[in-house]
Amino acid sequence: MRGTRTIFVDLDDTIASFRGSAERLLCRPLGEYCRDITASEWEIIEQESRFYLDLKFVDGAEELMSTIKKILFKYQYIGVFLSAIPRNIEDKEWVSRTKAKWVNRHFPYMRTIFVDSSMDKLKYCEEASILIDDKADIVREWNKLGGYGLVLQNCYDIDELLKKMFDI
Repeated sequence: MRGTRTIFVDLDDTIASFRGSAERLLCRPLGEYCRDITASEWEIIEQESRFYLDLKFVDGAEELMSTIKKILFKYQYIGVFLSAIPRNIEDKEWVSRTKAKWVNRHFPYMRTIFVDSSMDKLKYCEEASILIDDKADIVREWNKLGGYGLVLQNCYDIDELLKKMFDI
């Protein structure tokens, strides 16, 4: 993808509500970025074969992705979900396979790249690339590398910002 104009979008808790699904399944609220999920709770998640397939959308995600789709086609960008595989998951193949199926069902025009950690996303940063992610530290590093990162606090604000940036 070197030299191409790309919009990278994080998946979990940016577009797909991992937190909401995990909190319902585990019957408890989760901490920041869900980093407090225990090993035994990860096992519970893995036992739910449809966990990733049945993720709901974050509020406003469908509208945001509609705007991104318009940008991709109008300005000839490439759209890529750039998603980290949780490090405590035993069956990483299951995660990547089921996340990819979720993406293909909802957003077939998007590609998917899986990385081992959120910091590995930085390997894909280029000057003309955009990253939309809920993790401020990743976005900050992306910007230091010359990309254009946007911290997602809610989909509606990013949607409006992209519409202004790209005159959509």
